[in-house]
Amino acid sequence: MLVEVRGKAFPLNKMNAEVVLTMKVKIKRLKEDRADLFFDLMATIYSDSDYMLIEPNEVQQGKTKIKEMVINLLKQANSTILVAELNGFLVGFVLAKGGEYNRNHHCAYLVIGIRKDYQGRGIGKQLLEAIDVWAQKTNITRLELTVAQDNQPARVLYEKSGYVEDGMRKKSLYISGYYKDEIYMSKIFT
Repeated sequence: MLVEVRGKAFPLNKMNAEVVLTMKVKIKRLKEDRADLFFDLMATIYSDSDYMLIEPNEVQQGKTKIKEMVINLLKQANSTILVAELNGFLVGFVLAKGGEYNRNHHCAYLVIGIRKDYQGRGIGKQLLEAIDVWAQKTNITRLELTVAQDNQPARVLYEKSGYVEDGMRKKSLYISGYYKDEIYMSKIFT
């Protein structure tokens, strides 16, 4: 069943009768010459979220360091940054940092972020699908990430995308005056 919203038709989710507003974005590999735009995207996402590891003031203080990290990461064969673009505007990213040693070169740790106004519209799902394709082409057999235990929307996204819990780090994050547990999750390609 479709519902019309602002002149456009959208599917109706029968489980909870909510309109599912999905957006089709272009997923591209970040290029070095767009590092400044990527930094601006990161700064916005990190300032709007309580769940990103780096606090907003730390992002601004580490601008040069973060840009250098991005440029170095893009040079590694087992690492990448994919961005979600809507009409030329960056709305989200997934960063995959591959293992540095022979014994973990097949693994990549993920960080994902979506601009607040674009969350819940299928962009995270599209980014995770794109990183799966990249991982398989790059011979990455394990993708891993961490998520705060109380970040339910992210946990649901990861579980729907095939990630399973590997374990938990008790009180590993300190957010807004409270200690929070962090869940390790992974997805294995065979």
